[in-house]
Amino acid sequence: MMDFPDFSRVQYKRYGTPMRGYDTISCDPGAWTSLALISGKGQIYCGFVKSESANATENDHVGVELDGQAIGNIAFQTAINCGLWRSYNYSIYMLVFDVVTPRVVVGLTPNYTFETTYEVKYWNAGALAFDVDIEIVYTLIQ
Repeated sequence: MMDFPDFSRVQYKRYGTPMRGYDTISCDPGAWTSLALISGKGQIYCGFVKSESANATENDHVGVELDGQAIGNIAFQTAINCGLWRSYNYSIYMLVFDVVTPRVVVGLTPNYTFETTYEVKYWNAGALAFDVDIEIVYTLIQ
């Protein structure tokens, strides 16, 4: 008889106690704004970037840097056109893009490990500043 894995539990390896970081940051127009910078050796469990501003546009970007190297930087419209609607396709993925409400939510793909830093940035392509929320669940390894 064949033994099957227990799929009722999370299947990725955890390296430490989860910590939660969250903040609301004002993003100036025409500039990259750092939303979160985690220093040390660790792992990302999950996270998201959210804006409910009518000033967010389809040309805005979310970027991720891992150990000082850009691993993802994509405009919302490009992410939609490429079908990035679930994790594991890219370092970020679209959860919601609604210009009527307005609301934009971008997921941060889990399970990235980093040796020195993990940073999330936002590019405001519009003409006005607005607030962006970020939440990340991560761990630091001693």
